[in-house]
Amino acid sequence: MNDPRRWFGLLLAMALGLIVAMRAAAAVTLVPSDLSGVRVLPNPWRGDRHAGGPVLFNPLTTRTTVKIYTVSGRWVKTVSGNGSQLAWDLTNSSGERVASGIYLYVMTTDDGAKKKGQIVVIK
Repeated sequence: MNDPRRWFGLLLAMALGLIVAMRAAAAVTLVPSDLSGVRVLPNPWRGDRHAGGPVLFNPLTTRTTVKIYTVSGRWVKTVSGNGSQLAWDLTNSSGERVASGIYLYVMTTDDGAKKKGQIVVIK
C-alpha cells in the first residue's frame, strides 16, 4: 500500500461511495410508525383566513384512512391515501361544501391503529 496510485484509487472509491450514500439519504422520506404525532391544520379552519385551502392531516403513516362525521354521527366523507399527508377539501361525499360546525374524525391505519379528534369549521 505504499504506492500512491493505490491510495488515490482508495480515496476516490471512498469519495464516490460517500456521494452515492449522500444522494440515497436525500431521497429517503421518514414515515412515522404511529398516529400519535399527527397534526390537523388549520384547526379551526376559518373562511376569513383559510378560504380555498384544505384541512391537512400530517404526518401520517402509510395507508391511512380518515373518516369525517358530524357531531350527530352522520358520515360526511372518507379521505384515504398512501402518502404522508391527506387533505380534506371541506366537501361531503357528494362534493358539496360543508356547513360551519364541529366535525369529528377517526384516523385508521392498515394495522389497526386509531386516532380520534375534532375539526372546527367557521365560515
